[in-house]
Amino acid sequence: MLVPINVVTRQALEELIPLAKSLNVGIAAMKPLSAKTSNLITCLYKPSLSLFSDDPDLKRWLGQDKISRIQKALRFVIAQNIATTVVGMRTIEEVEVAADVGNKYKGLTSHEEEIFKAKLEGHCRDCGLCLPCPQNLNIPAILRFHMFYEAYNLKNWAKNFTKASKREQINAQNAANANRNAPTTCPL
Repeated sequence: MLVPINVVTRQALEELIPLAKSLNVGIAAMKPLSAKTSNLITCLYKPSLSLFSDDPDLKRWLGQDKISRIQKALRFVIAQNIATTVVGMRTIEEVEVAADVGNKYKGLTSHEEEIFKAKLEGHCRDCGLCLPCPQNLNIPAILRFHMFYEAYNLKNWAKNFTKASKREQINAQNAANANRNAPTTCPL
């Protein structure tokens, strides 16, 4: 089974992966280096949704240099007891780094276990039940960026994605009041 898994995309870890494991179904992780999860969030977002972008929050969390960020992000994914991961790479150096992480992996360090903790209760699970939005807003994306802000303490990174005008914020609140289908109590 091919599912998105990375340090900020963990929905599959809650129920889907344990169910697959209980049925003896292998898991192939995709998007280990990107915050994108589905067609709800696209490559049109600026700044980049790449986990090895030069964003100061990502550097603080995953490491100052690109190689450190790639290594930590891949180590998180490998720690999820998956069969394999599909890593989209752009350079030979990235391929070599990914291979090195896989070859040397012996488990997460206690420091990594600590930095990867996140409180995800009450946050959007990207189920899409809040759609369609009566205001044509991408509610899952808005909630996802809120989760980056709250659960992962990626405040500046999230703010860069959510520089909405006052009108868009009002429309988001109207949409939240008009459409409460989501299974969690996601704040809008």
